[in-house]
Parts: sequence; structure tokens; C-alpha cells
Amino acid sequence: MKIEVNKRGSREYYDEFLYIASRYRNLQQNPNTKIYRMTHYLAVYLCLALFTGTVNLLFYFKNGGSLHLMVAGMLFLLLILYVRYYVTADKRIKAFMNDEGSKIIEFTGEYVGYKDDSKDIRISWDDVSCILFARYSICFIPKNQSDILISISREYEDEVKKGLLEADKEYLIAEKKK
Repeated sequence: MKIEVNKRGSREYYDEFLYIASRYRNLQQNPNTKIYRMTHYLAVYLCLALFTGTVNLLFYFKNGGSLHLMVAGMLFLLLILYVRYYVTADKRIKAFMNDEGSKIIEFTGEYVGYKDDSKDIRISWDDVSCILFARYSICFIPKNQSDILISISREYEDEVKKGLLEADKEYLIAEKKK
């Protein structure tokens, strides 16, 4: 069965996909792990680093001590890194959203495939750890880190489930609560 995807996914879909792609090793081990959107995940850490760094600076000015200054400096460096990651994630989401090519997801008894203008990827069903039905996306989580993560918008849920039923692979589904 083939599913042709001609429209772009939502910002939330790409945001969630980036989070899953960055943490899919954890999802292999525990598919029930809570899924966040990448920009929200980074924003929480940005706020946490800013708050903790500010508190350490306040302790430094109140009590002195080089330890508080050193910790505050390290946290502000961490803050700069998180800002960089946030901006990079936002740029990637925008790049994904500007991609206008059509994509095809294919299900056979032997593999799941992804094809677009530049890529033709196939992952054997034996190499699929689970199929994660998250809030905005459906991701085929590979067992091997060398395999590429295949994802499709949750808008195609019925077609994906039909394809999985035809390929007799519905046992791989790890459903997330909406």
C-alpha cells in the first residue's frame, strides 16, 4: 500500500518530529515516554537555566564566594547553548515547512519505505522497534541507530493503520494518548 503526501505538515507536527528524532533511543526502550514539542522542551530548559543562574548571581552579590559566580557563569553559558539550540530547531522547522515536494510512504510485507525527490529509504520490518502514534505524528522507530526515522502526519492515521493491517504489522503500534 502507498500513501502519497502532497501537503505540508503543521508546525506542531515538525516540532514533535524533531523531539522524537532527538530522543528516539529513549523511545526504543520505553515507547510510553511522554512526548513534548521540541521548542517547548528547549524553552523549559532556557527558563530553568536563566532562573538558576540569576539565583546564583544573587547569592554571589549577597554572600560573596567564587563558587556562586562560577556556577552562575556556567549556567549562563548553558543558557547561550539552549538559545542556540532553540534557534536551530526553529530554523529546521521552517525549512521542513518550506519543503514542497511530494512524499510517498509505502507498506509491504517486507518493509516500510519513504520516498521523495532526493531519498528512497526502506526499513525492514525486522528493524522496526515500534510504530509510535504520537499527538501530531506517526513515527516508525528503527532498532538500529544507522536507520533513518520515518514519519508521517497523524492526519494519515486511518491510511497508516490500513497499511499496517495489510502488512500484518499492527502489533508494532505504540499508541500515545491524545
